Amino acid sequence: MYPGASSSISALKAAGARVLHGVNATSLGAYKASFGVHSGFDRIVFNFPHFAEGGNTRNKISKHRTLLTEFFQSCQSVLAPHGQIWVALCQGQGGSPADTLKRNEGDTWQVVPCAAAGQMILLDVVSFPYAELSLLGYHSVGYRLQDRAFHSEGGLIHIFGPESPSTGKPARFAQSWTRHISFWRGDGYSLDALQVALQDVLGPGVDIALTLHDTYHCDKTNRTSLTFHVTFESRVHNFSRQRLNDIVHVIAQKLAVLDVGIVRS
Repeated sequence: MYPGASSSISALKAAGARVLHGVNATSLGAYKASFGVHSGFDRIVFNFPHFAEGGNTRNKISKHRTLLTEFFQSCQSVLAPHGQIWVALCQGQGGSPADTLKRNEGDTWQVVPCAAAGQMILLDVVSFPYAELSLLGYHSVGYRLQDRAFHSEGGLIHIFGPESPSTGKPARFAQSWTRHISFWRGDGYSLDALQVALQDVLGPGVDIALTLHDTYHCDKTNRTSLTFHVTFESRVHNFSRQRLNDIVHVIAQKLAVLDVGIVRS
């Protein structure tokens, strides 16, 4: 499938590069000794990742997302503090606002939510230099595990970096998440108190919008329940679903301590 691999490897070694084979991109930390880069990589590049189990069988898109999610998680242990991760994807695969080929979100690899698993934000998106690389002899192979090209023309390189709310570069696009939070109103409740409690937990760099969704009064206990639709938006954080759930749990504890309210399960 790769007839020019031997000469390419020789050229890389002659230039001082270390060439390793059989590296599992979802367990990069296991290769620290082999990598020999103790301070972490400045760049980790993954061009056109693909979950290829099953050969010619059409794989579910969830498998590709899992591959990316586990890759970003594994990058945490081998990336330098200000390092970057470059992931090239075919046109329309990434699902970010930078894609010129628009697909339904469910039909994309959702690369930004996948990167949330490693607490990485999307710093920039640039064109994959297909024409320039072609002049150097690059051509894609591996379509359905065969010596056949896939459409790398028009591909995009997604550049990620670690979250750094106070000193780092913000994400190119803001991310937003929504949650409903219901609680029994406490004596310390006010809309301002609720807003302050949420901001204290989430910290700087997160904008919070509150909309009262529902009110319920229990005559038996003489308590009032409030349900808010909460929108979080940030360019310095990329929250995974689990991480946001954990944050909501901390918010519940904060509201109880301040007597703003007792969150309903």
